[in-house]
Amino acid sequence: MRLKSTASFAQRFVNVNLRQFVARCTALMRLPALLFACAAQHAYATDGYFDTSWVGGGRIAFEGDVNDPSDSYATGIALDSGGNLLLLGTASTATSAYPWLGQLQANGQFVPSFGAADGTGRINGCSYYSVQLCNYDYANAVAIQPDGRYVVATSHHVFRTTAKALALDTLEGNAFVVNDAAGSVTATSALAIQSATKVLAAGAGRYSSVVDKSLFGVVRLGSDLALDPSFGAMKDAQQTTFAGGALVDISAGDAGEVVQSIFVRPDGRIVLEGLGYPADGSTNYVEAARFSADGLLDTAYGNNGVAKVAWSYGSIYDVGAAVMDSAGRIVVATTGITSAFGVRGMLVTRLDASGSLDTSFGDAFAGPGFSFNSNAQCPYLYGNGAAVDSAGRILVVGSCMTSSGTTYFAIERLRGDGTLDTSFGASGFSLGAYVTGNTVNVGYSIALDASGRPIVAGGTGVSALDHAGVARITYDLIFTDAFEAAPRGCSPPDCN
Repeated sequence: MRLKSTASFAQRFVNVNLRQFVARCTALMRLPALLFACAAQHAYATDGYFDTSWVGGGRIAFEGDVNDPSDSYATGIALDSGGNLLLLGTASTATSAYPWLGQLQANGQFVPSFGAADGTGRINGCSYYSVQLCNYDYANAVAIQPDGRYVVATSHHVFRTTAKALALDTLEGNAFVVNDAAGSVTATSALAIQSATKVLAAGAGRYSSVVDKSLFGVVRLGSDLALDPSFGAMKDAQQTTFAGGALVDISAGDAGEVVQSIFVRPDGRIVLEGLGYPADGSTNYVEAARFSADGLLDTAYGNNGVAKVAWSYGSIYDVGAAVMDSAGRIVVATTGITSAFGVRGMLVTRLDASGSLDTSFGDAFAGPGFSFNSNAQCPYLYGNGAAVDSAGRILVVGSCMTSSGTTYFAIERLRGDGTLDTSFGASGFSLGAYVTGNTVNVGYSIALDASGRPIVAGGTGVSALDHAGVARITYDLIFTDAFEAAPRGCSPPDCN
């Protein structure tokens, strides 16, 4: 994947309003560059800038595979129990693509004891299995087991490494046949750890007799990553008993359904979130389903176990991700295009714990249950990932292509009620580049580190190759009193 030359990138991964920002920053700077460039003038009194206490002045760019230089980008971030940051990404050449893993210390330095023995703190997937198996194997998801091992889902495999990713532990194909070929779950797009020995993998589900439609599908893998036949071992709505998995057709009117995220609630129930693509070609839907811990559809959720939400003010684009907040609500960040004006922007919706649209969330422009923010001078504005901070505020990351063609990664912050938090960055938005002067920067994923500060991961164009990029952003952590060791709690309207 070439970030600088791939046309579809401009259509899928861009965000926010540079020119309007520049107008706001004119008194501080005269260059049409970055919001983060204003940080020194603010002395970090406002959050949303590069954190200069972090390595590289708050941002780094690097090759995912230093031993075989290739285009790289980071797509996932996970916080481990020790406070280190696990990175997942894909490296690609003209003839292949393969996953890589890396680990950063809390200060942003790579952990030299992680991965390859060269001390780079990274390792590529081809080190674990043959190059023949590794061809065009894009990274999809990663999860950390309680024992420190890493489970990774790619285009063609689900594999697990030993702790610190030093060696391959287990390798499986990314296709799981359930109930003697009555159905299958393939193309794993999301992972979750259910217990010390159980891994949930969600992806494209299919009944063998209905091969033309992708459904929501989930399987449970045991300690050896083999299918666990005790999961889903009951009749589903199609009167099919699956041993090892569960499938659900969210809506008969969908031409296809794609899982984007999977969550395990504290009570053990499993929630899948994704998008539905209607057969008539109309706007996409945000969809969800909930299962018991053993794979039985939970009919108390939504409408007989499933939820389907449309945005009445426009259409929902097909990229994004979801996060579950501390109240069990599903916050979905994606991209919306308004019907009336054709404006493109970050679209966020929230489902409550029962699977209903949370009508207490949202803004007046987007309608109950939705938040929509855009800038007319930014032709391409997308939301790609989300995180919820300890105060209940929502961070959405994406990328912004300006009218001149320069692209920055972008972040918006919403209060817990879904309104734009204008105290963040410049009027609610911040944007930047992983390398000063680079004209292409993308934001794929956002997470909060052990200190509660946002970490953004994506990619940037560097010379002849695209590099992965990671940045830490300054943040006004909220404490309920001066003696707490970690932030929690806040006052409305910052959280709900």
